[in-house]
Amino acid sequence: MDDTATTSAILDILSSICLSSGHSNVKKHVSPSSLRSHLPHVLPQSTPKSVNKRKLSNSSDPLMLNKSPKVNRRVTTDPFNKNTLDERINSFNILNWSIEDDKLNPLECAVNGWQCHKRKNELHCHYCNAVLLIRLNEHKDKNKIVTNFLFVEDEEAEEQFLKVREQLISSYLRRLRTDHYPGCMWRNSNLDIGLVRKQYHLKISDMNEILEQYQDNLDNLIDHQDIIMLKSYTTDIVNKSQIEILQAYNSTNLILSMVALFGWELKQQKFGSKNLALLKCHKCTRRILLGESKNLDHTEPLKSVSYPAEISKEDSDINLLAEHEHWCCMVTEFNNLKGYEVVLTILQSVSSSDGYEGMEVEQDHSYTFDSTMALLREFS
Repeated sequence: MDDTATTSAILDILSSICLSSGHSNVKKHVSPSSLRSHLPHVLPQSTPKSVNKRKLSNSSDPLMLNKSPKVNRRVTTDPFNKNTLDERINSFNILNWSIEDDKLNPLECAVNGWQCHKRKNELHCHYCNAVLLIRLNEHKDKNKIVTNFLFVEDEEAEEQFLKVREQLISSYLRRLRTDHYPGCMWRNSNLDIGLVRKQYHLKISDMNEILEQYQDNLDNLIDHQDIIMLKSYTTDIVNKSQIEILQAYNSTNLILSMVALFGWELKQQKFGSKNLALLKCHKCTRRILLGESKNLDHTEPLKSVSYPAEISKEDSDINLLAEHEHWCCMVTEFNNLKGYEVVLTILQSVSSSDGYEGMEVEQDHSYTFDSTMALLREFS
């Protein structure tokens, strides 16, 4: 029997089958012609004896399932929203992120639309549902490599390790953009990541928001100053003129004003059966454990951890400036000002007789409203 006869026989058998719904007694008769139209590669005269394997994997084939998740249009389509950017950055913590690298850091991941999942070093995009798992060997500082210099091979192996690691990091940095699914706004070539990163930095134009956050934080620190003062702090990181600005705005404890100035907020977190107080930077992932405490009123509790924490018993003073991540906007410059210097400028303007009226606010000319809306329409 030739191929055509075989195909016709199969269609005759299938056409005799009556399909019925699980909730209906009505039977539906399927015609051979309709079945033929749904069978791939069946021609009227002959059937190909072989099918190219690449044809079977072609995504244009109507019978092939689309393996890429659908883009989630319900998620906000504004890539310049600084609140969602901060949320993505704060999804990284010591429990789920172990990558130590100057370039491949939480800020770089977040400005490209990624946030860290519960699984260690696993990045997720909530817009297109893409997943990127970072797999990187333990970081080795070139200046701290311990080798047996009796064997040249050992030194060469360490150099090769660093070279390969650097290549892997460069690859992951590219994939932060390319591993989003087609149609995702974070993959759009017209999206300027530099404009997204700009939303992360503190700007004088946001003075009302910055001042309100500073004052709320300072009030909470004052209410719990006994907890804050469990540790000692370095005070020479601010000069005399900066101290005068802080005390002119609020003559309370200088240490509390410094803690608020550098962006540290009081939080509490359960580690096993213990409730610990800690300072957390609201712009990067750093935390400073203060010690065990009772439940703190009006203080946000962070997600509890099942195992107990190790509290350092060192007596060295805490440097509120050096404790930040190197990429944190509180300590990096933007428009010639570091984040804490922006806060100082705002506090000084409030304390002066001129107030806001005598303050010059920078204008943002990086992109106009019309161009931004046109870009967003293109993403949606």
